[in-house]
Amino acid sequence: MIIGITGFSGSGKTYFSCKLEKAISSVVVIQQDNYYKGCSSNVAKNYNFDSLEAIDVEKLFNDIIELKRGKSIKIPKYDFKKHRRVGYYMIEPKDVILLEGHLIFLDEKIRKLTDLLVFLEVDVDLALVRRIKRDLTCRGRDVFEVIERYEKFVARVHQELNSLKKKSDLIIPYSKDNEKAVEIIATFVKMKKRIR
Repeated sequence: MIIGITGFSGSGKTYFSCKLEKAISSVVVIQQDNYYKGCSSNVAKNYNFDSLEAIDVEKLFNDIIELKRGKSIKIPKYDFKKHRRVGYYMIEPKDVILLEGHLIFLDEKIRKLTDLLVFLEVDVDLALVRRIKRDLTCRGRDVFEVIERYEKFVARVHQELNSLKKKSDLIIPYSKDNEKAVEIIATFVKMKKRIR
């Protein structure tokens, strides 16, 4: 079973996925961020990481298919400071795949793989603040670079991402904990497991 978690950059997808991972047994989490193609450091400043073209969608799709077939896969390790892959690590198949990212579900074939697509709705200002905090603390950016990148690339993709709401099965408004939403999804998973 594949549960997709999407929403704007900074909507809390990773946090929500962690909450779900604790609530559901036999889960593997796959993050879009591992599938960036990367670029050389000298072009990174002007490279659009907030485009579907920046993601290795084919590898992601093939990896999910392999997991569904019960096979282990090698997930890329992506380094945001170096802007490239720095190796791979193994993931074993589990009953449930949590697939999270803000761009990957713009791809129809990835979207069609999901049994449940969840959209996390958050105010864009809050999403921006979260993105700034994350990029400063975890990705070695400075605040001017983050804001410039947001204005140049991120704001443009919001309209496209909004279109995913109509294609999602569940829209969850922002809440710090979202305990009830986690319970609902965990119950959905248990019910589907019993049916299968």
